[in-house]
Amino acid sequence: MKHQNTEFKKLEKSDLINLHKWLNTPHVIASYENKPSSFEEVKSKYITRITGEDPTQSFVIIYDNKPIGYIQKYLVSNDHELKNYVNGESVGVDLFIGEPSLIHKGLGSRILQAFLKKHVFDENNIESCIVDPLTTNASAIRAYEKAGFKHFKITDDQESKYLMIIFRYEVL
Repeated sequence: MKHQNTEFKKLEKSDLINLHKWLNTPHVIASYENKPSSFEEVKSKYITRITGEDPTQSFVIIYDNKPIGYIQKYLVSNDHELKNYVNGESVGVDLFIGEPSLIHKGLGSRILQAFLKKHVFDENNIESCIVDPLTTNASAIRAYEKAGFKHFKITDDQESKYLMIIFRYEVL
C-alpha cells in the first residue's frame, strides 16, 4: 500500500458518531473494547476528554484525508497499573484503526511512528512511551514491534498484557 499522508486531529463532539461506529466493529471489540458500546456510553466516556476534564489526549487518525481510527496518549504516572513498571516521565498510547478495509495493511506501525514524533516526543521531558496490548492481540504486537517497541514484561492482571516500550532516543 502506498504511503499516504497521516494527520491527527483532536477529538471533537462531531467525531463521536464515527467513534461509536468504530468501537462497535468486531475487530475493535475483540482487541480494544471487549464489548459493544451504546452511543450514550461513548459520549459519556469521551466527552470529558474533549472538554479537558480527563487529561487523556484523544485524536482522530486522518489517513489520506479521511478519518480512519482513534489514538490517545496519557501520562503513565496517571495510570495506577502502568506507573509501577517505568522510571522517569513516560506516555502511554492506545490506538485502533476503525475502518475494517484498512486493517492488516501495515498502517498501524506507520501511524504510530508518526504519532510518536508529532505528539509524544514533542515534549522534551518525555523519556519513553509504553503500549500494553493484550497478550492475545498478535497483530497489534507485530505492529508495535515494527514501530520499534520492545517487549519488557507480561502482566499477571486479570487480562494479561504484553508491555512494550520505546525510548525517545530511538525515535528522534
